[in-house]
Amino acid sequence: MRTVVISLVSYGTNLKELSKVLSFTNDLKKIKHKVYIFDNANQKNLKLFFKKKKINYCASKDNLGFGNGHNYNINKTIKIKPVYLILNPDIYLNSKQFIYCLKVLQS
Repeated sequence: MRTVVISLVSYGTNLKELSKVLSFTNDLKKIKHKVYIFDNANQKNLKLFFKKKKINYCASKDNLGFGNGHNYNINKTIKIKPVYLILNPDIYLNSKQFIYCLKVLQS
């Protein structure tokens, strides 16, 4: 199975909300995945939190927008030819829903 890259772009989203959005990844022990966060607001607390969690994080000094943030994440990972899941910072999935999405993406 190919690696799944979960791409999320934030602008001023608080840490509690982002943690809630990404909580489903805690149950993905058997699925090879990587999470990439692009922060358009350059929030210091997010940088520290994601570094501790070993989640790929990039911050921009300027708001480059939703599309450019995801394009950045895609360009960072395109060489591994993953399956991409593009998320908004207000989309909540559980692991069963994610696995269903993955099956649809792979079909």
